[in-house]
Order: sequence, then C-alpha cells, then structure tokens
Amino acid sequence: VSYPTIKNRLNRIGALLPFVEVAPEPEPAPPSTSELLTRLERGELSVEEVLNQLRQKESS
Repeated sequence: VSYPTIKNRLNRIGALLPFVEVAPEPEPAPPSTSELLTRLERGELSVEEVLNQLRQKESS
C-alpha cells in the first residue's frame, strides 16, 4: 500500500472523528490591583470582594 493511499484513508477517518481539545485552557490571570480599584470605583465590586481578591493575590 502506498503512502498517498494511507494518507488519504487516514484523512478520511480523521474527518469523521469529532474534534476533542486535549490541552486545557490556561486559567486567566488574576486582575491587577489597579483593575480591582477601577471596578470598585465603577461599583462592579464591593469593598469586601476587592479586599478578598487582594488577600488571595498576596498569599499566592
């Protein structure tokens, strides 16, 4: 069996298989201090939420 025949058969088989992502997506970076303060200023976060996130950043 020739290489092009094998390649074509594998391509056809591959087209029938569902795509599965094997590498997990990286976790998003934690927000910066300035971003947290901006969100606090806009009212998107409470003071407690900002303090909790800042404490988590310090401990990691």
